[in-house]
Amino acid sequence: MWTVRLALLFCALHLSSAGYKNKGELIARNYLVDSIETLSPTWYVSFQVQPIHRVAQWSNVIHLTASGKDITSYGDRIPAVFFNRHSTSLHICSAVNNNRNHCFNTQPLPLHRWTTVEITQFQQGHTAVFYKIKINGQVVHKVQNKNVRFFPNVQVYRGNPFYTAAPARIRAFTYKNLPYEHTLTRNTLIKKLKAYYSDFEVSFDIRPFGKVHSWSSILHVTEWDDNSAYGNRIPAVFFRPESNKLTICSAINGNKNYCWSAKTDLPADKFSHVIIKQKLIKNQFMYTIYVNAKQVFKIVNTRPITLYRAKVFLSSPWHPAAKAFVQRVRVTTTTRAGFKLIKGKMTSVIPRVDREWYLSFDIKPENKLIYGWGSIIHLTTGGNHGKVGYRIPGIWFNPNSRRLHICYAINHYHNRCINTHALAASKWTNIQVVQVFDSGLYQFKYIILINNVVKATLINSRPRSFQNVQVWTADPWHHAANAFLRNLVFQNIRAYD
Repeated sequence: MWTVRLALLFCALHLSSAGYKNKGELIARNYLVDSIETLSPTWYVSFQVQPIHRVAQWSNVIHLTASGKDITSYGDRIPAVFFNRHSTSLHICSAVNNNRNHCFNTQPLPLHRWTTVEITQFQQGHTAVFYKIKINGQVVHKVQNKNVRFFPNVQVYRGNPFYTAAPARIRAFTYKNLPYEHTLTRNTLIKKLKAYYSDFEVSFDIRPFGKVHSWSSILHVTEWDDNSAYGNRIPAVFFRPESNKLTICSAINGNKNYCWSAKTDLPADKFSHVIIKQKLIKNQFMYTIYVNAKQVFKIVNTRPITLYRAKVFLSSPWHPAAKAFVQRVRVTTTTRAGFKLIKGKMTSVIPRVDREWYLSFDIKPENKLIYGWGSIIHLTTGGNHGKVGYRIPGIWFNPNSRRLHICYAINHYHNRCINTHALAASKWTNIQVVQVFDSGLYQFKYIILINNVVKATLINSRPRSFQNVQVWTADPWHHAANAFLRNLVFQNIRAYD
């Protein structure tokens, strides 16, 4: 029997197992593991590596890059780890003190034995950040890094595309952000989101250390700019002039700048915890603000909005930065409340789709049918049709119908499609599409379920992995289905490569 092992998608801290057996996995060239929404100025990377033999050229072990390139800009190696030529000595590089390629060479590692490598940037006190390398628990390199940054959308490779893969095995590959107390600096972009839904939560700790003559920015989530359109502040957080009194603004009930203002200053001798969230409760979007666990504002928002290409700033480029320390910043959004399908909206990019995966969503079709194919969700490596990887899967309504048309790359076919019965209008239906390995039969099964009832099962004798997979809801090649989606989840189950 197959079992779907569903886990939380887009965790704040990510653990990537590089092998489910103690022997680990062979490092492969251009193996994209993940994309981190934001790499904090303080972070931790560790892995165990077992070199098998030496090669004549540089060979890559792991590589985290903010631009997707090798060594063009500051942040392209944060960090990157190589084996030196003709050696098992590690060459470990990162962005340190304005040097985009600050590197350290270790002593040669023993062949056919596991070595533990830890690379970290951590904060001491309120400001000082140190970069440190440990080999088998021993510190071999440490330096203060006076130019630390937030890096959005960092790609994580276990064997990058720029160099030969290291002839080695790797296991226990871990990477995560560490706590960081940040002094606000104007125009600090910390995160980019392809979709920011009506269900969101923003939280942070803040401790002021001074006052600014004008409005001063703390945090700002926006699609385009400061305040020119509905949705440019969801939310925007400020201190008022010559004070440490919070003003928090958002797009509410048609007002692009609906604001709540505190009556008293925040204390300067301790951190205050702020939560701003909008959640669907009993079919109403409830917008609430909490300060130090006390609810200070609450309103029903009758005009929630979904943003595309949203940016998160600490603080914004349009106002001076507030004089304050912030820490534990979290900006999260979910599809739990539902959203209307719109043609040509790419809502995410999945770094890697492995051979075992799980897709689930709820759909509520509206009464009016669409002439032509109606796109619901489309996962693709770049195109609509004609190549393996262009529909992995793609899901539509048939023309003038609410019958699902579900397509995937099965065996030798790039577009093996299944049609279902018509879904009920104005009613939520759960759709699950899964590919899973049946260890008893030693086969990969592709399965479609509607409301937890299996509707189709196929054997896929040629399962594949794909990188940089675009997620469209709906795609740019067809009309959008006349429907709402919610609870959209995609999850790799287990990596076999």
